[in-house]
Amino acid sequence: MEIDENGVLRLKGRIKAAKDVSFTLNRPAVLSGDSSIAKLIMKHYHERFNHGNHNTVMNEIRQKYYITSLRSKLRKIAHECQWCRTNRSLPKMPSAEGDLPPERLRHHQPLHVYSGL
Repeated sequence: MEIDENGVLRLKGRIKAAKDVSFTLNRPAVLSGDSSIAKLIMKHYHERFNHGNHNTVMNEIRQKYYITSLRSKLRKIAHECQWCRTNRSLPKMPSAEGDLPPERLRHHQPLHVYSGL
C-alpha cells in the first residue's frame, strides 16, 4: 500500500507494466467498509446496476476501489433496500394446487388389497 499525492491510500497492483490499464484499476483506493463514503459508493453501484447480483456489483466496485468486507456490506445494503425487499420477496400465500387427476378419485379400495400386512 502507498499514499498518493492527494493523500489517498492505494493498493499496489501487480500489473504495473500494463500500458492499457487505467491508474484506478492498477491502484484502487482503499476504503473502510464502515465509512460513510464507502456506503454511498456501494449504494450507488447497487442502484446503478439495477439492484443486481452482489457479485456483479462487487466486480464493478473493485475496478476502482478496494473496500474492506465488501461482500457482507453489499449483502446488508441489498437486505435494507426497499426495492429489493419488495421485488425479491417470496409470496406469503402458498401457490394454489391443481385438482387431483381422475385416476386418484375413482372408487376407493379397502386397505391392503394390493399389499400384504
